[in-house]
Amino acid sequence: MPDQASTLEFFIAHGSKTEANERANSQTFLRQLTQMMGVPAPSNTHEHGYSFEFPVKVPGTSNTNFLDLYRRAHFVLKSKQFAALREEQSELALVAQKAGVIEGRAKSGPVRGTAVWDDAMIRATPWPHRCGGPA
Repeated sequence: MPDQASTLEFFIAHGSKTEANERANSQTFLRQLTQMMGVPAPSNTHEHGYSFEFPVKVPGTSNTNFLDLYRRAHFVLKSKQFAALREEQSELALVAQKAGVIEGRAKSGPVRGTAVWDDAMIRATPWPHRCGGPA
């Protein structure tokens, strides 16, 4: 069994390489994090109040939203995806893209470390507080 330092280094290295895909990466990352911390992993059911995609009613509506990770009386976690900072495209690449010669790069979320990222984090912060409670 590897020692904790090498496991922690692997965990950080692996997590740092993931691309922007919130649904695909968040739950795996959080399960690995609970394992690293030596705490119980979230349940596969909502009945114990510690699970992924925990349903909550939106006050004043019939809508139900879902918290990415919820643990009753402890915390609410909202995962956010990001796009890694990439080098700017050359003028030639931009012209070729505009002419339809090459495809543009898809961007699936705000780039971490930018004003757009900061704004997305600020806007996401109050979201769980707007939810009324378990559905």
